[in-house]
Amino acid sequence: MVFRGKIDAKRRAYIKFLREDGGLTVRQICKKCRISRATVYRFLKGRKTIGVKKSPGRPTKLCARDERLIEVNIKRLRVNEGTFSLKTLRAECSLHHVSLHSLNRCLKHMRYKFCEARIKSMLSVKDCSARVKFARQVLKRYPAELWTRDVCFYLDGVSFWHKTNPVMQAKMPQGKIWRRRNEGLSLGCVAKGAHTGSGGRVLRMFMAISYRKGVVFCLEYDKCNGDYFANFICREFPKMFRRSAKSHSKLFVQDNCPIQNCAKARRALASVKAKLFAIPPRSCDINPIENVFNLVKRELQRQAIKNNITYETYEQFAERVKCTLYAMSSDTIDNIISSMNKRLRLIIGNNGKRTNY
Repeated sequence: MVFRGKIDAKRRAYIKFLREDGGLTVRQICKKCRISRATVYRFLKGRKTIGVKKSPGRPTKLCARDERLIEVNIKRLRVNEGTFSLKTLRAECSLHHVSLHSLNRCLKHMRYKFCEARIKSMLSVKDCSARVKFARQVLKRYPAELWTRDVCFYLDGVSFWHKTNPVMQAKMPQGKIWRRRNEGLSLGCVAKGAHTGSGGRVLRMFMAISYRKGVVFCLEYDKCNGDYFANFICREFPKMFRRSAKSHSKLFVQDNCPIQNCAKARRALASVKAKLFAIPPRSCDINPIENVFNLVKRELQRQAIKNNITYETYEQFAERVKCTLYAMSSDTIDNIISSMNKRLRLIIGNNGKRTNY
């Protein structure tokens, strides 16, 4: 039965005297005053007493200096590793005497949460309206075979992060990072979070897929600007159109990257008579090549764990990525492209919000 009586002033003064001047523990006070521990804790909680912490209980093992050290190492590990576990953070801070449970509690006290990494920018009301309008127009004006018959290829650039120890990175927690609630989530923020971090050398590639043809193009590049992409269009687009084997159309799909849609790129597209089928901004779920990138990255992680790749040079990593890209099943790519009309109907049903794709 719960005790609901009040502690009289005389007994409260006696408890305070025993705690401050007598130095007795809570258990000793309970035995001497014949009251429960919960009642003593409830009375002492929130009261500043001499030599006694504000909240009775086990003293914390992490001081303010340790919290500052954790803050610094979180920012450094984000740059070097991207995603990291509590064990990695504890080792970097040299807090081996602290349990993972205590470290997790400290991070939550510092307002950090283990949340999803922001790889997609937030959608505004205007973005959602544009997505619904686009979906309705495509379903009404174009035939159902638009994505499979009329679109020659889907083009996009992708980055793969080279890690010297792939198996260790593959076993790291993917897709989640330690961040504060509103950190990097402001509306209109276009900066992307990273699932794999920025440590190591970056392998940048242009890739194109086509229905019934699988991967029709794959090229490594160092840096892309307006001049490079314009030359890339004049040099490689005719080859990709031929490989797609859709002579009746020169339609292709790419995202809204400013470099790929600059004035020089548009002039180069006009010179090769290519026509861009534009999709709404911040709509990676309407570009099927993004799903292919996700499958390739998962396959690279699976290979690292299965083959226990503990060391890999950049050249070996680049060769493994290219082999994995060209080994993608054509049937898998066809199924992804065939789901485009279903995605558009889901967008309309969700009022423009993102789908599970």
